[in-house]
Amino acid sequence: MRRFFDKYIVLLSLIPVLAVMAVIFHLSSQTGDESGALSARVTAAVIRVVCPDFDGLGAEERSLLFDRAMHIVRKAAHFSEFAALGFFLLGHFRALALKTALRRPALGAVVTGVLNAASDEFHQSFVGGRSPGLPDVGIDGAGVLFGVLVMALLLRLCRSRKRRS
Repeated sequence: MRRFFDKYIVLLSLIPVLAVMAVIFHLSSQTGDESGALSARVTAAVIRVVCPDFDGLGAEERSLLFDRAMHIVRKAAHFSEFAALGFFLLGHFRALALKTALRRPALGAVVTGVLNAASDEFHQSFVGGRSPGLPDVGIDGAGVLFGVLVMALLLRLCRSRKRRS
C-alpha cells in the first residue's frame, strides 16, 4: 500500500486542489442574485450567533448591521476558499518537488493560487450581476498565502516531531 501512495502521490495530491478549484468556479458561476441570496442566508445565520438581540434593533440599525456583516462574510468567504486552495496547492507542489527537480514549492503554490484568483475574477466578468475587482484578487491572494503558511507550518511540525522520535 505504501508503494502505491509513493508512486501516485503527485496525482493524489492534485485531487483536493481540483476539488477546491471546482467549488470556487461553481461559486463564481452564480449570478449576482444567486450569490447575494447565499451570502444573505449565511450572514443571517452569523448575525443570529454574534448578535442575539438583532431582532430588537431598529429597522435602520438592522439594515446597516446586516449590510456591514454581509460585506465581511463575503470577503471572509473569498479569503477562506482561497486559503483552502493555498493549503492544498502547497501539498501538491511539495509532492511534485519530491518527484521532480522543482525548487521552491511554496512560491509555486502562491503564484498558482494568485493566478487562479485573477482568473476567477476574470471569469466573474462574464456572469450576470457580477463584476471583477482587483481588491478581491488581493483578498484571495492573502487567503492563498495564509493557506500556504498554515501547510508549511504543519509540515515543519511533522518534520520536527519525526526527527525527535
